Amino acid sequence: MVNRKNILKRIFRLFHTVRYLKPIQIFYRLKYRLTTPYDGGGVHNFSIRKKGGGGVAFLAKSNSFDAETGFTFLNQTFQLSVATDWQQITDDKLWLYNLHYFDFLNSQDTDRWFKEHVEIIQGWISDNSRVEGEGWEPYPASLRITNWIKYFIRLDLVNENFHENLVRQARFLSRRCEYHLLGNHLFANAKALIFVGLYFEGDEAKLWFDKGMAIVKSEIKEQVLADGGNFELSPMYHNIFLEDVLDIINLLRIYNQDVSPLFVRQATKMLTWMDHMTHPDGFVSFFNDSAINIAPTSEELESYAALLGVQNPENGKSEVIYLKESGYVSIASGDAYAILDIGNVGPDYLPGHAHADSLSFELSLFEKRVFVNSGTSVYGDSNERLRQRGTAAHNCLTIDGENSSEVWGGFRVARRARIKDIHIHEASVNKLISASHSGYERLKGRPVHTREWQFKDNKLQVSDTVSSTRDHEVALYYHIHPDWHVQAVGKTVEITFKQFKVIMEFEQDGELSVENGSYHLEFGVDISNKKIVYRQRIVCSTKIRTEISWEKL
Repeated sequence: MVNRKNILKRIFRLFHTVRYLKPIQIFYRLKYRLTTPYDGGGVHNFSIRKKGGGGVAFLAKSNSFDAETGFTFLNQTFQLSVATDWQQITDDKLWLYNLHYFDFLNSQDTDRWFKEHVEIIQGWISDNSRVEGEGWEPYPASLRITNWIKYFIRLDLVNENFHENLVRQARFLSRRCEYHLLGNHLFANAKALIFVGLYFEGDEAKLWFDKGMAIVKSEIKEQVLADGGNFELSPMYHNIFLEDVLDIINLLRIYNQDVSPLFVRQATKMLTWMDHMTHPDGFVSFFNDSAINIAPTSEELESYAALLGVQNPENGKSEVIYLKESGYVSIASGDAYAILDIGNVGPDYLPGHAHADSLSFELSLFEKRVFVNSGTSVYGDSNERLRQRGTAAHNCLTIDGENSSEVWGGFRVARRARIKDIHIHEASVNKLISASHSGYERLKGRPVHTREWQFKDNKLQVSDTVSSTRDHEVALYYHIHPDWHVQAVGKTVEITFKQFKVIMEFEQDGELSVENGSYHLEFGVDISNKKIVYRQRIVCSTKIRTEISWEKL
């Protein structure tokens, strides 16, 4: 028997997901669904543009290919042995995407495998002649076009067969830009068109270049917020986007083209934002879809930018920085460095990389991470993907077991939390930040969650207030980095690592437990850790205070 209640719930959820889409997204979804991808055909009569004297070496990628062991992406290794492997080597779509990106052409030891790389390029051309499969989706095609051209430029490699296929890919991409998705996908499409439009000469190449440049100039204003953050609010994707901007600046100089001051201004702001959102260990914070070893590190990007004459005007961590447009606060207080999330989930029409992490935070002590969001190890539509996006996988509070924003599917968000009532007070010895969100107002009693962080000397007090007209079950989650040992005695938790000690004390009478968790610092990696869970049945409204202190023994 059909469950009408579940059907109505799904329809309601879908409505609250698609209602935010832009008309252009809906139009192109329909257009691309009703039309067949096409590579343009025709004669490939192109010449290669001569390089000028400008530019620097592009950033080297991590090693992902070895002729003996095969390809390693997302911590999984497979051999590419037969033609069908390009589509069937694994069921993991993201792994296949990485295979078709061809990042390995520009890895740190790429010269060691020159013969094999040329054979792999030729193999891709032979085995992917039909415009179908993961390799011919616009995003992998964009990254592959860019990587092939970087490789050809660096080695001065001229191969007519490679160039003819590159033209096929460019013609396909120019007709299939991802206006139905927008965001980082569309920007990557445009970047590839700029690359192929400058690499070749001729009228058609100029059309590609002009189209790519028009998109980039428009999107770089849309996607880089006033505070310098990428509008998808993922520190990992921010670094990917920053590399894209720096690559465009670099390519323009390689071919002696004018560089728009807009690109330099935006890149400069992005460097500053990146610095504030990076932990003292040098790696990105884990808000929204973020993990390490996907995007370049902050150090790599700063070095690359400096070679291009683009530098971060700010040096070092300031005490309290409010990144207003993206909704993050970074705090440097003695031995502590904290990053707080008091922003919305991202652009309404593109929340695909958003997690239900409103009012979460991360905390490093003595330059080592202690309180961490759980990270991201998988994409796709799975229960594990949903769990990792959920509120309980972050340093957050849940009400009646619900997520603060309705994340669903692999990249969907229906009703989403809105941040309100932000207060930031900074004094020399007392830093206080507070905010509320509306994510739970969809529940009975319309509960509102307010969180306050108060930093003073070597202490942090986190106060969570729930205001409602009904009783609720609330749960507080604190996830601890795997390197630390966790032990609870009564209402006190002791967290230790070598000569460092952190004490957590809960003032209220609730149920405190230390439970097994999982930490995902990379895609394809699950590391066991501990999470501290505090549960309490509240009567209408209550305040839960958590006192955190630390010392070096």
